[in-house]
Amino acid sequence: MNNKFQIIETDNYWLAVSNELIKKGDWCINPIGYLEVFGYGYQASYTKEDILSCNKIIAYRPKGNAPELDGVDWLPEIIVDIEKLAKNSDKSKCKHFEFIQSLKQPKPKWFIAKMEEVAKPMPNIHVKTWELKTTTNEQGQKALIGKYE
Repeated sequence: MNNKFQIIETDNYWLAVSNELIKKGDWCINPIGYLEVFGYGYQASYTKEDILSCNKIIAYRPKGNAPELDGVDWLPEIIVDIEKLAKNSDKSKCKHFEFIQSLKQPKPKWFIAKMEEVAKPMPNIHVKTWELKTTTNEQGQKALIGKYE
């Protein structure tokens, strides 16, 4: 399993996507930027090329009041909210406050997820696999652990 995912920004979401094979029930983003649960509705008419051009959504971060993507892990916070930071800090103690406020944080291009080894008990055999490491975020959602690049 890959742990480096491309970050795509849409109007409503930040998405960590993979070009791994999608299967029925996976959330994906098609080439024109439409998010969908794969395998339902008009996708029955998809060609092999259509399927291969979709990207599987591994994790997401909604913007504003965008709806949740059921069954998809969240991404950690992406961009520091300078306004929120300013309200919670003493401006007189920060001699570079105006400079910090003027910075434009670059948009991330990749998310590198941490992996963890997980034992999979099976009869008469002990199997270990690697899975994406997750935690529970402030909204109570399952979120990936990792860093942005």
